[in-house]
Amino acid sequence: MAARVSPARRAAWEVVTAFLVAKPETARLGSRNRPFPPPGLDDRDRALAKDLAEGVVRRTGTLDAVLLQLTRGKKPRPHGVHAALLLGAYQILFDVGVPARAAVHEAVALARVVARDGGAGFTNAVLRKLCARPDLASWIHVPGAGDDLDDWVAYYSHCAPLIARWRHLHGDDVARRLLDAGNVRPHLGLRCNETRIRRDELLARLAEEGVAATPGRHPSSLLVGRERGEPGSTAVLETPSFRDGLFSVQDATQIEVVDLLDLGPGQRVLDLCAAPGGKSTAIAEALGDGGTVFAYDRDPGRLAGVAGECQRLGLAPVRVLESTDDLAALRAEPVDRVLVDAPCSNTGVLARRVEARWSFSEGKLQTLTEVQAQLLGEAVQLLVPGGRLVYSTCSIEPEENEQLVTRMAPEVGLELFSVDRTLPEPGVCDGGGVAVLRRPAHENPNEKRP
Repeated sequence: MAARVSPARRAAWEVVTAFLVAKPETARLGSRNRPFPPPGLDDRDRALAKDLAEGVVRRTGTLDAVLLQLTRGKKPRPHGVHAALLLGAYQILFDVGVPARAAVHEAVALARVVARDGGAGFTNAVLRKLCARPDLASWIHVPGAGDDLDDWVAYYSHCAPLIARWRHLHGDDVARRLLDAGNVRPHLGLRCNETRIRRDELLARLAEEGVAATPGRHPSSLLVGRERGEPGSTAVLETPSFRDGLFSVQDATQIEVVDLLDLGPGQRVLDLCAAPGGKSTAIAEALGDGGTVFAYDRDPGRLAGVAGECQRLGLAPVRVLESTDDLAALRAEPVDRVLVDAPCSNTGVLARRVEARWSFSEGKLQTLTEVQAQLLGEAVQLLVPGGRLVYSTCSIEPEENEQLVTRMAPEVGLELFSVDRTLPEPGVCDGGGVAVLRRPAHENPNEKRP
């Protein structure tokens, strides 16, 4: 009789298997057509499935290094057996809340689904060896300056090009801190809806609802821990406070980006790369009544939830621009502020966007900077003379931040006021870059516009 597998572990196994099949540069945990966690799971299983799958992808480099020792260099096949081994090994080595026996039992059952008794027996033998030595230090050593790059990949579980880059740019000590920051369970940042409640009042109300939040570094931000045993995003989003529109999920670094727009009553503001809409609603909160927020994304389907969020938060509707024609129409009546939250390498948020650590490459970085430069050129055409443009990324790479805006500002006719880059700090804030630019109030009529 086949062993029963919990719905959460089954869902995590299926999405990890799909991740292993995909190419690293395109692999994702779920998609719009196949969302993850699956909507059919209850709240507890959704949270567990997400935690397990993200943990496995986050630690794949380390887990594979251990498994290769256990299998004497034999790479597990097929992908379903590999995923079962990764899931079991992760729970044994990193997930202290799961008994080792249960981790082995369910991994064996999952391997049997795709490889019958042979795969089940192989998985059982490998994981039982690991259970005899469940201490990571007995398999993987902390790499030093003289160790091979492969040793750094095995311990820190990030791709080799990214590790090499960070060691070169920052030195080993800072690189270690960045790599460690990518390997923690991410904190959950909340943005208090100050149109409805003060932060101290929200803290007290969340405590009554069983959520232990603390003040964040921004005056309207809160932090919810994500260590085992603490409520995750699923629990927080089930509170009456969330249903009443008293807060949104957003990190302090992103709230600070919106502050730099210098918003005021009656302004017209464009969020140019708006999906999934968190910054658009933050702008709407800051503007209050009388302002207008336009939201555009090259994939308009990703903005489908914005109208519902505005209603939940009690905000005037954000105007979603459905097409490039809608966007181009703003040239006839330019806006006062533009936010360009550009697509990027996500190297400042690897704790929460775990797949990005495996897709980084210098070639991809070059492609992204070309897209970012194009976006700046498009944005300036939609901005009134004297208007402010804020450019931001979730990247900590200089090519996507200060180097890009310093090079592009004079090319597209913008004045650069400030530029900053924040490194990720677990339990405090995500990493990212931000620059404030302005279109000159009085332009040379003979100057060539982009």
